[in-house]
Amino acid sequence: MTAINRFDSYLDKLSEMLSSAVKEENPALHLLKVDARNILFRIEALCRIYAAVYDSNYFEKLMERVKIFEDQLGKIDDFLGSEKALRNIGENEAILTKLHSKALIAASELNSNLEEKNWFNGKRIEKIRMKIHARKYFKPKKEIRRIKEYFDFEIMKIIDFHKLHFDFTELESQVHELRRKLRWLSIYPHALNGAVQLTNSNYSLPQLLKYQTQEIVLSPFNKMPDAANNKHFIIFERDRFLALSWIIAELGKLKDKGLLKETVENTAKEIAIESFTISTFDDEAIILNEASNICKKFFDEKNLRNLIYGLGRIKKE
Repeated sequence: MTAINRFDSYLDKLSEMLSSAVKEENPALHLLKVDARNILFRIEALCRIYAAVYDSNYFEKLMERVKIFEDQLGKIDDFLGSEKALRNIGENEAILTKLHSKALIAASELNSNLEEKNWFNGKRIEKIRMKIHARKYFKPKKEIRRIKEYFDFEIMKIIDFHKLHFDFTELESQVHELRRKLRWLSIYPHALNGAVQLTNSNYSLPQLLKYQTQEIVLSPFNKMPDAANNKHFIIFERDRFLALSWIIAELGKLKDKGLLKETVENTAKEIAIESFTISTFDDEAIILNEASNICKKFFDEKNLRNLIYGLGRIKKE
């Protein structure tokens, strides 16, 4: 499978989503419903990979354009997610109403942007497709080797980031930022559409079993796409990959707790009310301490250093 094949598969899916969304009363909300964010993440992941592999400004520019789209969709998701979570704990109705209103405003802004930037009429996607098809690419063997080098580099950057922030003091700039960096390592394999596969390497470490919860093991995000017509692969250690998925999930839960509290405080200030259920939320210091503890264990076990088993290929018959 080539870079062109990978991009085409996601551009085709995104095109279908946009075509159906534009027929809806609120296209942005429809795109959220059909999980367009997942497709956008995969396109952005490919842009990150190929910008590094080919030292290409074009892929960096495309990544920025796709990221704007995904960020705006994520903003809507955050407002609606906060509204739902707060409704479940009986939050002040005025706060819930304000959050819903902000979600609709964000959706309107996204709809206008998608119209203005030619996403809805298909011209943007065809322009992207044309430029991707026009580029020259390495042969699969060389490309996969370069992608592995990029993964190695990104892993060391994450390890260095954690060394600087092993005792978290900031939720957004440390906990959330580390999670973002880790999450890309879990998105890349899926974005590459079969070019990353898992192996147990004939052994399983007891200390990694704690990460293999039912939620993690059964998650479709922890099953690699079929190898399809890929002939060259990057091999990840399965147990380490499941550990990576677990830490991403746990940091996400902790991040959401902290940001939910912040959302309530900020929204209450906006509408000038004092009655809300903030006392039911964990103190930020508790969240930061818990995040620090689970990350220390994760990194002490060298899960990232041992994530990549190596390269593989299908032998010619």
